[in-house]
Formats: sequence, C-alpha cells, structure tokens
Amino acid sequence: MSTAYQNLVEAWRNCPLYDPPYILPQDALDNTVTYTSYEDCTRYIGEYTPTQFHVGLLPQPYFGNLQTAKIFVLTLNPGLSPATYLSECKFPAFQQALENTLRQESFDKDFPFMFLNPNFAGYAGFGYWHKRLRTTLEWLAGEVGTYREALSQLSKRFAVLELIPYHSEKSDRRIKQILNDLESSFLAIDFVHQDLLPRARNDEILLIVVRAYSQWGWGIEEESNSVIVYRGGESRGGYLTEDTRGGKAIIDYLTNNPNFLD
Repeated sequence: MSTAYQNLVEAWRNCPLYDPPYILPQDALDNTVTYTSYEDCTRYIGEYTPTQFHVGLLPQPYFGNLQTAKIFVLTLNPGLSPATYLSECKFPAFQQALENTLRQESFDKDFPFMFLNPNFAGYAGFGYWHKRLRTTLEWLAGEVGTYREALSQLSKRFAVLELIPYHSEKSDRRIKQILNDLESSFLAIDFVHQDLLPRARNDEILLIVVRAYSQWGWGIEEESNSVIVYRGGESRGGYLTEDTRGGKAIIDYLTNNPNFLD
C-alpha cells in the first residue's frame, strides 16, 4: 500500500488506548466531553451539546479492511446515541472489534466490515449501515444464495472513511475551523487523494462520497461510474440502497467484476 496508507494506519496504531480521553496526540481538539461508561452517558443526557465530541469512546477514522476493500465510502464523522456507549462499554467483543479495526489487524475473516457482522446486529452501527445498504444486500443475496452470505461478501469489499474520527450527536458548522486543527483529518484526506482517487480513476475501486464533499478536498469530481459524489438532500440521507446512485454503482461494480465474489 501507499505511504499515505502507512502514515494513516501507523498514526492510529500508535494512538494510546489505555485510558480516555481517546484522542490522536497530533490532534488539537476542543469542544469535547469524556464519559467513560454507559451510566455516565444516561446520567448526563441533555447536559452536553449535540456538537460536542465524545472522546470517552474509541475514535472511528475508518471501518473495514483498507487493504482489501474495493468499495470505499467517504463520510463526515461517527454518530452518537446512548446505544453507542452501551455497545462499547458493556460488550468486550464489540470493543475488541473496534480496536482491531482501528489498528487494521485481526479482522473477522468473514466480516472485516464489522457493522455488517450479524453477530453485532443488536449493537450500535449495524442498524445504521444495514438500513442504508439493505436493498443492495437483498439484490446481492439473490446472486450468492443467502442473506448472511451477502452480508459477508459485501463486508469483505466495503470500507468507510470518516473525515473526523470522533463521535458527536450532530455535525458542527465550524467544520472548516475544526479540520485545521486535526492531523487525523489531513491523514485521511491524503490517503484519499494519494491512494484511492488514482485507483478509482483506473477503475480498480469504486469511490462514493456521501458526506462533506467539499471538505474532502479539491479534485474529487464525478468520473464515469468509478467516483460518485452526493450533494444536497442526497448527501443528508447518505443512503446506498439500490434506488440511489451509490447503490446502483455498487451493484454495477459487483456485476461487472464477478471475480471479486468468492
């Protein structure tokens, strides 16, 4: 993989995860709150502002196996609900999967994109991504035989990058100012421009920008079927179902590259 990939992953592998707050040392982040348990979150509901970053939760700069994925989705930052704290603080297997993803190692061989793993169907994140991908998964199930197999096949080829890796209930309108202080965002943007965009232009991968198009940087433009950019209401919904441009592109990509399916 590229130097940009190595810089991105090595930075997160070196991020201390022993005790919160969990912040990449190179990031200058303010407007944060540090809860360390589900009980803290529920006790103080309503006492934090929707745009505060919750750094008592593990950062989520990306999901899926960045080395083997063929479909990449770019979005803004991970969301937040009490279920996020419940999943991460109460279930060690889920937390371990988050850490493995962060360090890009020890993936579940059948479900490297953990939010399509049916073992995590009741956990935070699965519902969000399953809802957005459901009809695409239903189509894929018709191709590979079962819905579980469709989850596995897409999980092996699907990855997400977050522009900001920290959880918040809502996005902050000060995003341009925030990005100036986040080395983690520069690393993600560099990986996209140095690695993913050239590969998409060579039809090696599919790249779909569902949120924060302008913040991901200049040079990301619609290119045939290999780069899809959401705008306006399309971006706010962020769906990848078969009736959306992104969902149609995924189906077309898998249809035209059947050798990617096991």
